[in-house]
Amino acid sequence: MIIDVANMALIPVNRDKQPLVSWKTYQKRLPTVEEIEAWKNRLKENIAGWALPTGVVSGIVALDFDGEIGIQTMRKLDLKPNVKTASGAFHVWIESPGYPVRTGAFNNRWPGMELKGDGGYVVVVGSNIRSSHAGMQSIIGNYEILDSNATSANDLDEELREFVYQAKEEKLENSIARLIGEALELCKDGRNNAGFWISCQLRDLGVSKQETLLHLTESFLPNVPAGTHHYTKQEIKKSVDSAYSRPSRDVDKAAQIDIVISLVMNAEHELWHSNNDGFVTLPDGSNYNLRSKGMKEYLSGLFFKSQKTAVTRKTIEEALDTLEAIAKMDGKLYEPYLRIGWENDTCFVDTGASYYKIDSLGYNKIEKPPVKFIRNEGMGILAEPQQGDEGWKLLRQYVNVDDTDFPLVQASVLAAYMPRGSFPVVAFTGKHASGKSTTLSAIVSVIDPRPNVVSIRDTMPKDKRNMAIIASHSCVLAFDNESHITGEISDALAMLSTGGQLKIRGLYTNRDLEIFTAKRLVIINSIGDIVTESDLLDRSIIIECPEFTQGFILDSELWSNFDRDKAVIIHAIFSAVSTAIKRVAKTKPPNIYRMTDFVKWSMASDIEGFLDAYQASTMRAPAIAISNSFIGAYIQNLANDRLSVSNQDKVRIRAEEIGRPDLADMRWVGPFASLHTQAQLSSTEWYRTLVGAINGFKRVKTDLKRIGVRIQEFQYNNQLWIAIKGYE
Repeated sequence: MIIDVANMALIPVNRDKQPLVSWKTYQKRLPTVEEIEAWKNRLKENIAGWALPTGVVSGIVALDFDGEIGIQTMRKLDLKPNVKTASGAFHVWIESPGYPVRTGAFNNRWPGMELKGDGGYVVVVGSNIRSSHAGMQSIIGNYEILDSNATSANDLDEELREFVYQAKEEKLENSIARLIGEALELCKDGRNNAGFWISCQLRDLGVSKQETLLHLTESFLPNVPAGTHHYTKQEIKKSVDSAYSRPSRDVDKAAQIDIVISLVMNAEHELWHSNNDGFVTLPDGSNYNLRSKGMKEYLSGLFFKSQKTAVTRKTIEEALDTLEAIAKMDGKLYEPYLRIGWENDTCFVDTGASYYKIDSLGYNKIEKPPVKFIRNEGMGILAEPQQGDEGWKLLRQYVNVDDTDFPLVQASVLAAYMPRGSFPVVAFTGKHASGKSTTLSAIVSVIDPRPNVVSIRDTMPKDKRNMAIIASHSCVLAFDNESHITGEISDALAMLSTGGQLKIRGLYTNRDLEIFTAKRLVIINSIGDIVTESDLLDRSIIIECPEFTQGFILDSELWSNFDRDKAVIIHAIFSAVSTAIKRVAKTKPPNIYRMTDFVKWSMASDIEGFLDAYQASTMRAPAIAISNSFIGAYIQNLANDRLSVSNQDKVRIRAEEIGRPDLADMRWVGPFASLHTQAQLSSTEWYRTLVGAINGFKRVKTDLKRIGVRIQEFQYNNQLWIAIKGYE
């Protein structure tokens, strides 16, 4: 079968590879030339690329191998790739069996591989490939057609063929088509009972004897390969008669649940639990949350391999109820880790393909860590470290910050490896096109990479529930191009920094609470100052990305260079972590910062210029908080004003009247209510009530004192009075 992509009908996608048209129709038929022309005229520059619908509609299904672990899987399966993508992934095209094939993944068996069948698509037109049918090129990236010949079923291992050619089960005809296809595969292996096997399968599906005879005569018999096991019509009839002379093999639901449970309990699976959830360790050492999608797929595959029949989703769910109870009642308690874990004074790192141990003597690769790591579907592969002396200098090329701020970037990267203490919230600010997104992607890619640089950049969630979901899947949270942080999300980020509990109302009820406890390094970038709440600012590192003074580099060239350099960068990071482990116990940070553990860890890591850079950063936070507070900005202006002689006399007289001569040299003295009224009259934006003004003052008071404004509060005549003086 030859796939000529240059003449293939395609659907338009955006830069995130999402369809720009409602394409359900095109899962059954390919679009016409006229439809594609209409899309081009209507969507214009919104079209970033073109994708090929997979499955029956195009005649191919595709295996998508992503990341280094996916490439390793492809090589183990000895498959020849057809397409190389812009991000370095590969597609392998396989001939469609002629019936619907599911779209999905089975990462525990084939890590990094995803099957694109019916209802799926693959982007194939790149910047160097023009589709004559689409009539235009892609701007997503450089896709390369390596071979247009699709792999045949004969070239697949039996286990992979069984996975690829599973039909969707929503309709009876799909199940029949799948079973007939499997029976034909049995014939190729030399078995002579395929006719009886398919007859029993159709009998168990409830197909009548006459219909089964018709299916085998019209669909099965003509396609049986010639050979010593060739079937005749008479043999087909005997097979059907023999199958229908026996009762249907109908395994009831309860029995299926027992089978699923026994398959787990009787194999080398370890059931265990965290404070909240149940988990399982598979025989290969990988760990899954029992409620995860990967675990459900694993159990479905385990059941199919054992029983040669599918199991319903509901049956899997009910079996998991029992397995989770066993895990929580009888299993051991462990702390699950994402990417980075600690035991005693030793750090362990999960690259997604291997494990590393870091201690005071250095780092080395190990077979199996003593801690429980969880691997999620969105987890990318961290490059294997490579010896080199220029790691930090190489990272410097991919982050657009001033030289004086680069120690803060180093400290932010190493903060992800801290064994204890609060993580900072790292906020990159700067004008449009100042490299903030690239800086964010580079930093995350050497700590907690995703399958590609685009998937690193999340959008800030709207509530605590979605924040908890994102935090449960990544050890570093990265939010790109944000313009606003709500009070609820600001509180959630502060809790993730210190490891507080996110209490979330349970779904479908107003009574139960779900409690999510974790600490995460958070990185945000924005054009303006969006971290404005004092509580979050206290935990933040504010770094400004300056405007570019030179031309831009192509993304493809930049990330190609980064892929070349990142192994040496990771060596520098691991080496710095080892240094920190060796020195942290004897390091004594200045007792003037709130993030003491972070400062201590950064100092122990031997980052040159860190303390000066951090001290400068701590002064940015109160300035931002004050500028975003009505009363903070007003009091700062009062402190800046130089009083006339007459106004200074008024302050002195008032101080004497209330018996506080020590306040005679202040800039302003009086009841807070008077300050509120005075400011309200002179400002178009102010608090609606006196209570609101007092609360605003309480939030920003510490920040004012940090920048040197002298403030005194006291009670006089049962009122709150305030005295303000200029900078000390």
